[in-house]
Order: sequence, then C-alpha cells, then structure tokens
Amino acid sequence: MRSRLTGFCAVAAVAALGIGGLKAQQASEFPNKVMTIIGYSNPGGPLDLLARSLADGLRGQYGKPVIVENRVGAAGITASLYLKKQPPDGHTLFYGTMTTAIFAPQIRAQLPYDTRTDFTPIALTTSYTLILVARPTLPFKTLDEFVDYAKKNPGKLNYATNGIGAWTHIAMELFQERTGAKLTHVPYTGHAPALQALLAGDIEMAMLDINIAKSYIDAGTLRVIGQLGTERTPQFPDVATFGEKVPELATEFWLGIFGPPGMAPGLVSKLNADINTFSQSDVMKERAKLAYMNVRTEPAEAFRKRVENDWNFWGKVVRDKGIIVK
Repeated sequence: MRSRLTGFCAVAAVAALGIGGLKAQQASEFPNKVMTIIGYSNPGGPLDLLARSLADGLRGQYGKPVIVENRVGAAGITASLYLKKQPPDGHTLFYGTMTTAIFAPQIRAQLPYDTRTDFTPIALTTSYTLILVARPTLPFKTLDEFVDYAKKNPGKLNYATNGIGAWTHIAMELFQERTGAKLTHVPYTGHAPALQALLAGDIEMAMLDINIAKSYIDAGTLRVIGQLGTERTPQFPDVATFGEKVPELATEFWLGIFGPPGMAPGLVSKLNADINTFSQSDVMKERAKLAYMNVRTEPAEAFRKRVENDWNFWGKVVRDKGIIVK
C-alpha cells in the first residue's frame, strides 16, 4: 500500500511539475498569435488613443500584431462581459478604468460581474484629475468659500456630471456628506454636454476633465474651484484638492489593463513588466502629458489590491447613497 501511495505521490509531483513547466513555457513563448486590446470608448477619444499607443508599444516589443477593438455600450459593461468569456492566454486584454472596474457594475440593481473575481488585474497605466468649475459670476473663488456658500444656500447650486453613478457623481455625494454642503445633481451623457450646459447658463457648476475645460478657464469664461485628485496639478497649483477637506477623496481616477479570469501568474508578471516598460517610455509620458494625465505603474499584485480596496470602499458609498441604475 505504501509503495502504491509513494508511486502515486511521485506521479502527482511529476504532473505538477509538468503543469508548472507548461505554464512557464506558455509565458516564455507569449505571444504566439494576434493580440487584441479591447476598448469601450468611441474611436478618437482619450481612452482609444491610449489603447492604440499601448498597442504600438507592445507591437514594437513583441514583433507581433497587436490590434485595438472597441466594444461600446453600457459604460463598458458590454466590453467587460466580452473579456470575461475569453481564454486566459493573455492574447485578449481590456483597457479598463475605474468606471468599468468599480462603478458601472456596482450601480446596477443586479451585479453583472465582480471585478475582483471575474477578471485578472494586470497593470495600472495612467490616472488623471477632474476639476470642479463654476461660472465666474458666482460669489466664491475657493473650495472653502464654495462649501460655506453651499451650506448657507442648500440646494441653490446645481452641479453637472457625466452621468448617474459616474465617479464625479459618487465623489461629490461623499464630499457633500462629509462637508455638509447641499447641492443639486444634474446628470448629462458626457463631459461635453455638461460643459455646453454650463456655458449656456443652464447650471452653475460642473465636474469636468481638465482637457475639455482648460481653454475656457484660460479665457476667464470658467473658474476652477477644486480638484479631484491626489495632489494639486501643475496647471492649477493654487487650487485646493477635495482631499484637503475630505481625506477619503485624496484619490485619482485610474486606468489600467485587465485580462480574463484565471491567467497564469507568470504570464501576468510578464505582461505587467512589458506594459510598465512602455508606460515609462518617453513616448507614453509625452502622450499622457498632452492629455493632462499622469503615468502610473505598479506591480500586478499592488494593482489587484487597489482594485479590491476601491471596489469595497466605493461600493459602500454607492449602497449607502442608494445610487442604483435599474
């Protein structure tokens, strides 16, 4: 009996070594066919341009075809569900964001997927700051003055975001809770229509990308009141961040690369290293700078923990505030 057990253990050990060796071989031979980076935005947008930049970078590293395929719809849920069904061989990746990984699934009445278990976080790539801008005729110029005015005039100020359940919306809900400011939320279908409504005088304030509002700020048509990011940006060094008043908001909107569930650790490490190499290149840094973005890199495990922590933290805010889309 002992000899049989010993023999069985030996076979199992050899099998385990074989599987491990196969996975290592797969990682070393990767890629062995066309790679696809899935995007969820329309062609020509910032996310699409980043995806195409990464495709160019990986194509140069691997000497193999790397294409970009946009699957637009449902705030990235369509693309996410497509990725979930792909084989975990690393040849299909997804350029996701906090929207697709954290917010879009959790604001649904029925959870379409759980990012922590249904995907493989591979690499953080970039982040960017959003800004709260206002019409310059309003009687406040700083974040402190804005909060004081909003507390004394509850519900009088309307603020626009790029949609119900967007990070801009959820972050502002948390900001109001912590500061006592009372605002009225007006959701739009994107940053561009929110900007147009602000310029037309339909609303008083809006949370916008820097790149869409910068020219109007420079012209004096709009005024920056606060920044939603980890630090003050070079563009607005005198404008306070929301995190200076609410520590939980000392955070950025991040973008990163995900794979299907069940990817081998060795393959994840390789992709993480290769993507980080491109992200730190002069080409990527310059493209990020032009889009008012910051290059961000970290090991795959750190990115996985970031996703898990943000899922738990922001998911609680979503549930506490009842921000649900049916």
